[in-house]
Amino acid sequence: MLFRSFRPGEVNRAHAFTTSAAGKGVNVAHVLQTLGGQPLLLGFAGGDSGRRVISDLDRWRIRHDLVRVAVPTRTCHTLRDRSSGLVTELVEESALPTRKDWDRFFRKYRARLPRAALVVIAGALMPRASQDIYRRLAKLAADGSLVARNVERHANRFWPDHDRHHGG
Repeated sequence: MLFRSFRPGEVNRAHAFTTSAAGKGVNVAHVLQTLGGQPLLLGFAGGDSGRRVISDLDRWRIRHDLVRVAVPTRTCHTLRDRSSGLVTELVEESALPTRKDWDRFFRKYRARLPRAALVVIAGALMPRASQDIYRRLAKLAADGSLVARNVERHANRFWPDHDRHHGG
């Protein structure tokens, strides 16, 4: 949402509004494709918001193999104030996929790994998600793929090599 001037605590009317799929995983896939790569996005998609993500990925010709889930994909609203140049993010928390959803995701992930030259693990852990998910993803990929990460700072402690590099 683009505002000529955004004033907290008041009614603000946006003069421009766009909707599109985004987030670290989508953004990384977009960049890799722009650079000539052939990324494959794995993750979760649910509800109307998940259908919009899939529609955008299809329109952008970004390959994906998303686990369809019952809970809606989270949304984020970016508020841009033209007068100050400030950007404010309003981020909905992600709902936690079920155990069955995670099992489906890991099956897809394992099936795709043998053909992956690079695995990028990006994004924030979902609230209440198992704290070993990033570690499991990295360990599974470590045998044959280069692993890159772009995660929130607090999640770094869950990587297999964290203790070696951070004295922990």
